[in-house]
Amino acid sequence: PTRRDATEEPKELPTREREEEKRKGGRVVGRNLAFLDESVRDAMTSASIKAVYELLRERNAPLNVQLLVDNLQTKKIKKSQVEKSLDSLVGDGKVTRKEFGKSKIYFLS
Repeated sequence: PTRRDATEEPKELPTREREEEKRKGGRVVGRNLAFLDESVRDAMTSASIKAVYELLRERNAPLNVQLLVDNLQTKKIKKSQVEKSLDSLVGDGKVTRKEFGKSKIYFLS
């Protein structure tokens, strides 16, 4: 292998090529799920939806997003996943959302 001169600039791949390289490696960059296969992303989403629904069913009490996130921390579910799961459950009619000013409370329908 040849050594690079100290004056030589490292080659930076264009953005599109970097994204392709990340996709081929199958790695997740940061917490962005964009580089995962669609089936893996759907499985993660359905698992978080199920976990949120089960917690609401077990507690049988109104909870806000932060309480749900705190209780699902052991399952490695992030706040954005909890929010998307709640939106999906509200859309399906399984969960009811009540808004009191800026705070939102969720409970089973």
